[in-house]
Amino acid sequence: MNRTVSHLLVAAFLGSLSMLTGCSASTSPNLTGGTGGLVLVPHTIDFGSVPNGQTVDTSINLFNESADTITITSNGLSSPAVTDTNFSHPLVLAPDGSRNIEVGFAPSAQNSTGMDSIHYRSGGSSYVALLTLKANPSGTTGSSGSLFVPTKIDFGSLTVGQWHDTSVVIANTGSTPITIVSSFVSSSEARDTNFLQPITISGGSYAMIHLEFNPAQAGFRTAVDSIRYMSGSTSHSAGIILTATGVAGSKTPGPGSTYTYSVDTSGVHLSQPSTYTIVSNSLFYQGKSNVVEVRDDTGGIEYYHIESNGDLSIFIDFNALAALPIPLPTAWLVIPIGSKNTTTGILYDTTVQYQGFPVTIQILDTGKYVGPSQVLAAGKTFATEQGSIAVALTASSFGFTVASSETTVNLWYSNALAFYPKRHEVAVTNGSALGLPSGTRTTNYILSSYSIK
Repeated sequence: MNRTVSHLLVAAFLGSLSMLTGCSASTSPNLTGGTGGLVLVPHTIDFGSVPNGQTVDTSINLFNESADTITITSNGLSSPAVTDTNFSHPLVLAPDGSRNIEVGFAPSAQNSTGMDSIHYRSGGSSYVALLTLKANPSGTTGSSGSLFVPTKIDFGSLTVGQWHDTSVVIANTGSTPITIVSSFVSSSEARDTNFLQPITISGGSYAMIHLEFNPAQAGFRTAVDSIRYMSGSTSHSAGIILTATGVAGSKTPGPGSTYTYSVDTSGVHLSQPSTYTIVSNSLFYQGKSNVVEVRDDTGGIEYYHIESNGDLSIFIDFNALAALPIPLPTAWLVIPIGSKNTTTGILYDTTVQYQGFPVTIQILDTGKYVGPSQVLAAGKTFATEQGSIAVALTASSFGFTVASSETTVNLWYSNALAFYPKRHEVAVTNGSALGLPSGTRTTNYILSSYSIK
């Protein structure tokens, strides 16, 4: 039994983490523009005729029409003429709950419309509801030019890091000309470059414009495009909500691609480099398709898979590491470089007999997102996303820990490589009670050359 526990602590745990050498790198409900979705708000509030420069207030109702709790976190105003002080603190709406809020508007001869964008979260995703305020300032000359724009444009599922373009029709639904003078987009993930110079649309006519979106990360993304235009001498605003769902790119290294690393272990440089070769990138393996199979220079085989949200999954088979009478788990471990959510799991939790005493053995894994960074490797600088996976094993008896071991692998994944230019491992073992070695071992892998096919 001593040999069994020793193998479990050393081979099944520390040995298993060597398989990570092959590592490389919701859909939310529809966003509303006041016409449906999660938070229901009026699309437009028309204050009618208002004395020029005078502030008018009104009460509107926010209604949570979903089955989930909603937290309104903040709002954005298109100009100082709009007032909304309801969200100095987060406002929570229960399912089917509602709340009255006060909004104000001070129209002028130069500004007869304004926008209030209400930002909220539900189920871990962010949304925006857009509210348009309008009035006819008395004492000014009216104008019947009016810009029509789509309330919302959904770009659908887009590859993270790539710009996508769409055409949009905007129209002057009035009888007199309007001049669009500028636009402002609330996020760097979207672009509207149509109005670098003013454009005029005559009454009853339309124009075609182009809008672009580039999701910065996987998951639901949103931005608001505020378009400012003049009708006569009066300034107006029109808003378009832009949405997209970012997904990880499908790029993977093809069969025959190689990655060679210079390696040092515990500060000692190893003269023999380590090379990994892509055997396949289209396997159906352990319930996943398009799995990447990697062979190292010792003939060892590893498997990894990039999920639709950009997370990296690595397959571990503890049983393949040693012939043990105890059934060990197989699992896909996750490094959340796409979702950026910490993941935890219990891989193994079993009690065995050791020298006549019950010993509980537990294996836990934790995946974390660390952040973006720049890595110098193979003579180039690569933009990377850093994540880590940690596997911790403890053996305890009667509430006392008799042995423990933990290995953490940090990865810097590069989209340009569809692999990683750098990896750092730290392994810590404390098993003196079972005759196992104690100490810390660190290993660094820095990409020295590569060939992508």
